[in-house]
Amino acid sequence: MVNQFISDHANTRSDEYGGSLQNRLRFLREVVAAVAAVVGPERMGVRFSPLFTSTDDERVYLGFVEDDPQQTYLEAVKVLEQAGVAYLSIAEADWENAPEMPVTFRRAVRAAFSGRIMYAGGYTAERAAALLDAKVADLVAFGRTFIANPDLPARLANGWPLNAVDAGSLYGGTEKGFTDYPTYSQADSAAITRKAA
Repeated sequence: MVNQFISDHANTRSDEYGGSLQNRLRFLREVVAAVAAVVGPERMGVRFSPLFTSTDDERVYLGFVEDDPQQTYLEAVKVLEQAGVAYLSIAEADWENAPEMPVTFRRAVRAAFSGRIMYAGGYTAERAAALLDAKVADLVAFGRTFIANPDLPARLANGWPLNAVDAGSLYGGTEKGFTDYPTYSQADSAAITRKAA
C-alpha cells in the first residue's frame, strides 16, 4: 500500500495524499510515525519495491515504474532517515531479464540512509558479495533460493551446489516444493546410496 501511495501512476488522489511527491509521501510519513510510536524506530524497518526500466512497454506493464524512480525513492528514503528507522529493505525485480537497479541509485541510498540496508531479488552468492564488498548493502536476503535450499548458509559458505527452485510447486498447499527439498548432506547421502546399489 505504501508503494501505491508513493507511485505517481497508481496514486491518482486529488487530496493531501496525492499529486505532488511530498503529498504522495504523506501516507509513508504517517505510517512510520504511528508504528514508531508503538515499537520505536530503532526496532522497525520499511520495505520498498522501486522499479527501474527504460522501455514504454515495460512502463505500461509494470505500472509502478515512476517517471523518475530515483528521485521518488530517494525522497522516501529521506523520510525513513529523518524518522530514525533501523533498516531499509529494497525488493528488486527478480524475473528473467528484469531491469537492473542502477548503481547510482544504490550509492545515493547509502549516502541518504544511515541505518542498515538490505536488498532482495534473485541474488546469487556472487552478486550478494559484490554488493557487500561495494558497501552499498549491509544484508542481502534470499527467498525462493532459501526455500529450495534449507541449508543455504552452509551451501554458500562451502560452495556446494544449490537445489534448483521448482517455481511451479511453490506455495501449493502441501510440502511439495515448500519443505521437501533435501539438504546437501541428504542429497549427498542419497547419491552415495544410489551408487552403492
